[in-house]
Amino acid sequence: MMKLRRRVLPAGLLVLAGFVLLAACRKSLAPSAVQSPAGSPQLPMPSIRSSPAGAGRAAKDLEFERVLDKHYGADTAKKDDMRNFKNALDAQIDAEIKLAEINRRTMVVPAPPDFRPEPVDRKVRLKLILEKTNIHPGDFLRFRLEMTNVGRQAIDYEENNSGLFKYGGLLDTDRISFYVTDPRGRRSKLIAAAAADKLRERGERGVSSREPKFEFLPDSMPKEAKEKWFEQTQAMSAASTHFMVKLLPGETLRSRGDKDSTGETFRTLWCEQDFDRKGRYKFEVVLDDRPTPLTKSFIDWMRKRGRTAKEIQELQELQDRLMRKALGPAPATPVTFEVAQ
Repeated sequence: MMKLRRRVLPAGLLVLAGFVLLAACRKSLAPSAVQSPAGSPQLPMPSIRSSPAGAGRAAKDLEFERVLDKHYGADTAKKDDMRNFKNALDAQIDAEIKLAEINRRTMVVPAPPDFRPEPVDRKVRLKLILEKTNIHPGDFLRFRLEMTNVGRQAIDYEENNSGLFKYGGLLDTDRISFYVTDPRGRRSKLIAAAAADKLRERGERGVSSREPKFEFLPDSMPKEAKEKWFEQTQAMSAASTHFMVKLLPGETLRSRGDKDSTGETFRTLWCEQDFDRKGRYKFEVVLDDRPTPLTKSFIDWMRKRGRTAKEIQELQELQDRLMRKALGPAPATPVTFEVAQ
């Protein structure tokens, strides 16, 4: 289940963090035009900042400067710290939006012409597909996961990590979990295993596409251009740990194959469990993005930490909003596979 993530800011940043984050939250993923199926990334990517967005940002920047003047007066050092904090946050948000647009273009399949939404606003349907339903002991399963928006409203789907739908994402994300029932009837949750460890066991190398790539900037590049390049690169790296994509009604999000390939439709199931016992297995996947309930013990702990009744009530209201937006629990229809000699 999704857990609330708590971020602690330095004392000097707490004054303006709310203003900055409020501006960030007002950004939304722009719905792209209906695109070609996954594997056709030729369409032009929409601009992150159109003229209206640029004008809105300029107005927010002016307001931000007024807030700085109000709280810090002539203290230029603190103002610079806050500007750097805001710029880094803006750059990461822009990078997340850019990645979300790329995800739509390369991973989302358009709605079929005869699609009719179900009589609900927000609902998704998961589909789990195996490349082979018969394997030998010690073989790896290969799968594809699809999520279709079957409701009437657009859905901004996100995961607070690199994302299960992309290569490199963990099997046990904050929203989606895999389960397997072995031939003896024992059901267990699959735990992700490092791909490199599995490859070493098989004596293979060079499969991962996540190896670091180094790029040397030319000495002739101006200092300002180099700083901008490093800023954008850092922002994109941070954004890659947060998966986002917009799904319009009827559209389907399809997981990428090994090496993040848009042409390869299946990816290897890297998990701790080895399928070495002969027999029939049941394979399941469940999406559950409901927030963890606020227990009495947690509320008591908050009170001991000096939290006011108003703060606790606001947290409860946040939990209620997250619960109303939750898409899960949404299990896919289980699939079976056979392990035989």
